[in-house]
Amino acid sequence: MWTIPVLAPGQSKVIKYRVKAQAEGRVPTMVLVNAADVKKETHLDVEILRAMLQLKADGPVNDKGTVGQAANYRVVVENKGNADLKNVCVRCLFPPDMRPTKATQGGQPFKDSVQWIFRELKVGEVKEINVNLSTTTPGTRSVSFAAKADKGAEQRSAVKTLFAGVPALSWETDVPGTTGAGKNMIYKVTVANTGTAEAKATQLRIDLPENVDLVGTTPDAGRGSGQNAKMVIF
Repeated sequence: MWTIPVLAPGQSKVIKYRVKAQAEGRVPTMVLVNAADVKKETHLDVEILRAMLQLKADGPVNDKGTVGQAANYRVVVENKGNADLKNVCVRCLFPPDMRPTKATQGGQPFKDSVQWIFRELKVGEVKEINVNLSTTTPGTRSVSFAAKADKGAEQRSAVKTLFAGVPALSWETDVPGTTGAGKNMIYKVTVANTGTAEAKATQLRIDLPENVDLVGTTPDAGRGSGQNAKMVIF
């Protein structure tokens, strides 16, 4: 209750008070002004709504990916409250060695993130967003997601993905020049793994021409027999 000793003609007085709703629903309010020969009562109803933005995110199957191949991440945002939300911002944040290769329309790419903004998300409305990310090195990556509207708390989630490397074999052949019959010729083959994972059980096969005989190899190699007598396998 407030008491105003004197209120002159044409004068006004502003009274402010702040309250905090304990739960959603209708809040009835009554204002009573009582003075000499004046009595006025006003009833007001205020509807308390709940802002609740829900965010769910998931990554590739079994949380595993492959170096050099795009991994798909999906995030779903839903308005679970009973108040419409505005200016809903959804962000995907990734490590500096990752890059987006594809994203749901409307995504704004930045150095280490992709962002979407929805002007409005009505009660019960759902938005699904997809983004494909790739990396050039093996290891575990953590991709984070965040969603924030004009009211309510920011929602966060993170997905970890283990990226496996991939072997990539290349080879070069050094062939001798012209030489005379009966002289030894040395052929050199250089095999390299330019990938991001070990190459296991690598086998090199050489088929010799009919008019040459194998003298020796470094390292030692297996030889074929019968119809495959001219075959050398490392």
